Amino acid sequence: MSSPVVLITGALTGIGRATAHAKSTLEYRWGEAPTPVRQVSGKIMDIRRQGTTLIERVKNPPVEIPIGGAQIQVLHPTNGAVYVGASDDFGAFELAGVPDGVYVMRVRGGVSQDDSSNFLIQVTPTAVKESLQLIRGDLCGGPVIQLRR
Repeated sequence: MSSPVVLITGALTGIGRATAHAKSTLEYRWGEAPTPVRQVSGKIMDIRRQGTTLIERVKNPPVEIPIGGAQIQVLHPTNGAVYVGASDDFGAFELAGVPDGVYVMRVRGGVSQDDSSNFLIQVTPTAVKESLQLIRGDLCGGPVIQLRR
């Protein structure tokens, strides 16, 4: 995920002072569109292929295994509010009381403490999704946690 970029339009007057126009057109650009969700809850699963040989792992369907103990952190980018929780033995997590808004969601650990990912989410009552589905799978560079859209 890209870091937030602050774009200020308008002219600066003097050192450290902005014109009224510049102050009124402060906007944020994010590296990706946030995933809308009604509440910060869901499941985190590890997707594994069963088998001892490469042929068996390709042939067999993937199996979803719950990830317990993954640390979930939701951060508001402007006011500094932080909400924390963890997934249970069934891979379920819920962070109650997160107000509407756009947040950075960090997921760390579970299978390995090296597993770490960041997502942009938007908590809103009008979202179609009730909860989030996170999956850990292997890509060419190794294991990665992804948000299932």
